[in-house]
Amino acid sequence: MLIALIVSITAVSLTCDRVNLYDIASSKSRTAYAVIYNGTISRLAIVSINWDKTYTTQFQFLSLVNGISVNSQTITIYDSTYIYRAENDLTTWLSIAQSPPALLNTIGYHDSFVYLNSNTLFMLNMSTQTWDTIATLTNGQDIFQGHDGEIYAFVPDTPSFYRFTGINFEPTTQFNSPPTFLGNFIGGYRTPRYFYVFYSGTSNSIFRTDGITDTNFNSSTSWDSIFDVTVTDDDKIYAMISESGSNSLIHLTAANTYTTLLNCGSDGLFKLDSLDNEHLIVAVNANISGYNGLFIYNVKDKKIEKFITTEDTIALYVPR
Repeated sequence: MLIALIVSITAVSLTCDRVNLYDIASSKSRTAYAVIYNGTISRLAIVSINWDKTYTTQFQFLSLVNGISVNSQTITIYDSTYIYRAENDLTTWLSIAQSPPALLNTIGYHDSFVYLNSNTLFMLNMSTQTWDTIATLTNGQDIFQGHDGEIYAFVPDTPSFYRFTGINFEPTTQFNSPPTFLGNFIGGYRTPRYFYVFYSGTSNSIFRTDGITDTNFNSSTSWDSIFDVTVTDDDKIYAMISESGSNSLIHLTAANTYTTLLNCGSDGLFKLDSLDNEHLIVAVNANISGYNGLFIYNVKDKKIEKFITTEDTIALYVPR
């Protein structure tokens, strides 16, 4: 009887994990997926505001993980060689295709994954385990997610935003007065009101537009570097920056105006995203002088609300 009870409890636990996974992956909940790495062992973290769990991998990746992505059915991790799919236990991984090029945004799209490279949008064919050409976009910079779960692309030459329809790109909005973008492309976002685009330049790198009014949020404010930027659906802008040798989480309240929310030491690498309008998820690695690991920050209460780990967190993805 005891053995039967233990088996039953274990089965229920695994089933609940899978239910949580598919509920999250189908965008019913804004939840973060992250890769934790202590130099030897990788762990998968699934984190929402009220729920989190980590899974220690039983698999040795060929090289250091470059990124993580999630679609409606699958969690994938990719290194410099292969993209790997999580098995049902979320601790073992199966290589399913060649890895996408490094430093490109790989985004879950329905039951597949897509990335944009050299004007071409590639989609992972789960049956043939190959990346198939789906659409082209002349001078396309990269793709990003919108609040509505759609995928958008940015063309800096115009500069314009495009929506991926499933078979091609259609134009949506463009800047009224073409700005000058400094640095490398970091990402973008679409809220119900605006399009945003972020670059790594120390100034002239965080912009938004609705097609009528353009705003440059750091035309006269210069930082040492920008690690990452996120925008909540109610148009609050947050960034991880380095200034005068100190890394900080900041809130841009207006053009060239910001407040510092959290000082994070003088070293490390940062990734940033939003879980809702009041909660940010921060992934940090190689920080020995401040906050390291993975944590949720409450912007309303201005405090770290939950620490998931203090180990290096090297990849982060939040599906919409």
